[in-house]
Amino acid sequence: MCLLFKEKIISYLRNFVKGLQEHAMILEDYIQNIPFENIVVLIEKTVNYEMSIPRMDDKIQKQDVYDNFMARWDSIYSWFLGKNGISEVNRMSDITNEIIRKITRYAQQIGELQNQGANRAEEYKHISDLFGKCQDLSQAHKMSALFFGVDKPLHMQAIYNRNTDSIDSGVYEEEITYYALEPRTRVATVKTKRQPAQDYNLEREQQRLEILEHKQAQNEKLKNYIRDGVVDFEKIDILDGESRKILLSWLSKGLNDANKTSKTDDGREFYIDDSNLKTIEVKCEDGMFVMPSYRICFKG
Repeated sequence: MCLLFKEKIISYLRNFVKGLQEHAMILEDYIQNIPFENIVVLIEKTVNYEMSIPRMDDKIQKQDVYDNFMARWDSIYSWFLGKNGISEVNRMSDITNEIIRKITRYAQQIGELQNQGANRAEEYKHISDLFGKCQDLSQAHKMSALFFGVDKPLHMQAIYNRNTDSIDSGVYEEEITYYALEPRTRVATVKTKRQPAQDYNLEREQQRLEILEHKQAQNEKLKNYIRDGVVDFEKIDILDGESRKILLSWLSKGLNDANKTSKTDDGREFYIDDSNLKTIEVKCEDGMFVMPSYRICFKG
């Protein structure tokens, strides 16, 4: 049935391509030989006719009607002749031929699968005859394992290192390994022991003290950069990475404010002095840092 439909579809597509090739060549020749001046005259007459038709709705613009007909002509010209490369007619012909080739190839594959199914049916019939000749059920089980493989194979996992790497060594020749298997039934499932929530107050207090100690040490470092209530980047000898990050965060908060004022994390107010800006190089532990010569001035 499938092959019958295949022949009908291919016949339809081939007739379509044949008619397309016959008529397309004639239309291409006509369109190619028409002078463009004749096309313009024809479109103008068509536009005048459209404009002469009475309409109850809004009035249409003559230029819009002209552009519409000219676009239709460009579409027809591009369809049969093409402007930038292959025409749409030739493209459709190539696509249709490719569809015909695919249908033919798929039909051939379906036919091969059907033939394979017929051959497999003969094999199954022969196997059933062999099963019928078995003397008992045990012999039938052995023959089933031979034809179809083991019914319920057991896949061994988590095997530890062997004593030998020899491929000829059998399982009975090596040492026995024992595995503890947990029961999967609901009745025999090992009950989990409930444990009270652990008290982490000591760990939290230790972490809090470490954070406070680190913050206090960092504040001591920052005090070395504040001279007479001013952080002058131009006069800093050497700047470590963590202090640079904090000072630049203060500078960023101050510059983002309209009055160029802000507060530190501990509440100290400051403002940014940019009266005498120039480009400076601040020596840091990881290199030279180029920036304007801002000054962070603390109030009070």
